[in-house]
Amino acid sequence: MAIEIALVICATGSQGKGAVRYLVATGWTINALVSSPEFAYAQALKNFGASIKLYKGTLCDHIALGVAMKDANAVFLNQMPSVTNDSESESPDATTLLDAVKEAGVQHIAHLKTLALSDLDVLTKFVG
Repeated sequence: MAIEIALVICATGSQGKGAVRYLVATGWTINALVSSPEFAYAQALKNFGASIKLYKGTLCDHIALGVAMKDANAVFLNQMPSVTNDSESESPDATTLLDAVKEAGVQHIAHLKTLALSDLDVLTKFVG
């Protein structure tokens, strides 16, 4: 059986940690993209299993994405929606990611979008 490798982006968030925990438990090797691998919250991901590698990068860094998804079969992305319509929206990041996915030949991608419903300032921007 081939080794299953998943790149988990935003791996230190609630959804990302849940994905890491589940995928490790089902036999996957994890490449976790984090902003600061040396920080405790990133290092804590290794508590889920020995098959976790940390990669430094962001969604807007095409090179870091390519390195982190080398040999990956799947990508898991949990992305917060933008509350503005400026150039800092999630669309450019998603486009960069999808370009890297295509180049790497990754076969599967799970793209989740979440809304911080517990943050009333964010919530009111969406529902008024």
